[in-house]
Parts: sequence; structure tokens; C-alpha cells
Amino acid sequence: MEGLESLIILLDAGGEGPPGTGYQLIRIKLIRYFAWQRCIAAEELTDETIDRVAKKIAQGEEIENLGGFFYGVARLVLKEFQREEQKQQRAVANLPTSTEEVGNDEEDDAAQLRRECNKKCLKDLTEAERDLIVTYCQPDGRPKKERRQDLATKLGIKRENLRLKAFRIREKLDKCVADCLKDNDRK
Repeated sequence: MEGLESLIILLDAGGEGPPGTGYQLIRIKLIRYFAWQRCIAAEELTDETIDRVAKKIAQGEEIENLGGFFYGVARLVLKEFQREEQKQQRAVANLPTSTEEVGNDEEDDAAQLRRECNKKCLKDLTEAERDLIVTYCQPDGRPKKERRQDLATKLGIKRENLRLKAFRIREKLDKCVADCLKDNDRK
């Protein structure tokens, strides 16, 4: 926490008010920045940004414009988050919409094997996990944000927590499918 303490001291330097005021101010500004960018994980990304800046300070990096540096790091953190979300959305788009297999003679062997692995891995999930990921990913004509907010409300959790649950289930599915494909390659 040495870096965080140094950061708080730097943010409060020359300022008036109680200790930590500069830190709270930059934290609020970063949360607003991420929210303005329509990011559902604004607080988590704010914490990640602050941690990265604190780490740079702990490593002894000289920063002339601390506010500008924060926003530069925040932009990078946001881009990483958006890339990860796009990757997750592409992976989810490859999920079958149900556990029933629809045969297609034109599918090549690799695509057929992937579908079989997806089906097997979906069945390996608990019923609650399977229902959550299918409902999370399957369009129903409403905007995605509204649909996911309704699902979060139904489950009694925040939308951010729903996103994290879906992400963890997706990771579990990805690992299962990769293992399944690897096992089939060995045969």
C-alpha cells in the first residue's frame, strides 16, 4: 500500500481540506468518466486505474501532470475492458440457443465437434447456471441493457454482479469446450 499512500499525499499536496480529499475528488471524477463512457463497471475500473497509477508512483515514476496521467491510464483500462467485453460477446454468440442439437449435413467436422462440445458443456452446468447464461445471451426483442437489468432484478442482484456471474460461467464453458476439443483431438 506504499504506492497508494504516496498517491494520496501527492493528490493532497497544496490542497486545503482534510487528508484524502484529493483522492476522493479524483475517484469521483474517474467514476463519472467511466459512467459517461457507458461503462457498467465504473467503480471497478476506477479502482483498477487508481491501483495502476499508485503502482507507477511506487516504482518511482515522475509524473508532471497527475490528472492527465489518470485519464490516460483510465482510457487504457477502458479499452482493455471493452476488448474483453467484445471477446465475451463473440464467445457467447457462439453458444447454442438450446441444448437440442439441430443437425446440418453441410457442417464440417470441426464445427460439428464444437457444437457437440458446447452441448455437452451446457449440460454439465447446473440448471441455474444454464438458465442464467442462456437468458443473459438470448435476445428477446428488447434492448440488451433492459433485458439484463430485468434478469438482475429477478435474481435480486446488481447488473454488475450479473455481468460478473455470466463472465464466470462463460469462462467455465470456454474451459470445458477447450478441454473437450483437446480430448477429441487426442482420439
